[in-house]
Amino acid sequence: MTDEAWGKSDYDKIGKQAKLFAGDTGLMTAALGWKRAEIPLDADRSGKLIETFVYQELAAQVEMAPDATLSHYRDRVKREIDFIIENGDGDIVGVEVKAGHSVGVDDFKHINWFRENLAGKRRFTGVVLYAGEHTLSFGKGNVAVPIGALWTNLP
Repeated sequence: MTDEAWGKSDYDKIGKQAKLFAGDTGLMTAALGWKRAEIPLDADRSGKLIETFVYQELAAQVEMAPDATLSHYRDRVKREIDFIIENGDGDIVGVEVKAGHSVGVDDFKHINWFRENLAGKRRFTGVVLYAGEHTLSFGKGNVAVPIGALWTNLP
């Protein structure tokens, strides 16, 4: 499965390469030879596994929306946003995925840069999905949301 690069800007440092995702996290771990007991101890592996899991859910939800697209943002200055969701009205949601149980202002640095430099006048919401339990506001239309909210209704 691929996630195309977001490129709706004249900013010349945007990466254009698609991101590849395995279609199944179990198959991914088996193909890479990852041992189940080692994954929670390796932040890089657990992060990749959770990001793949989130991609599969977002891709399914975006596919059901008639006018939504799913992409990612990466540039040559090493700014990256895991997922960019855009609807037909041009509204954008930038989504970062964190395997950790806590989130801070620094987790929104690329989201804030994107909002200020590329989103223009379009409505932009920044979301950090994380392994914690609480939905938290970080101002400027930024919110940290538990990953589990992808499958449950929020209050």
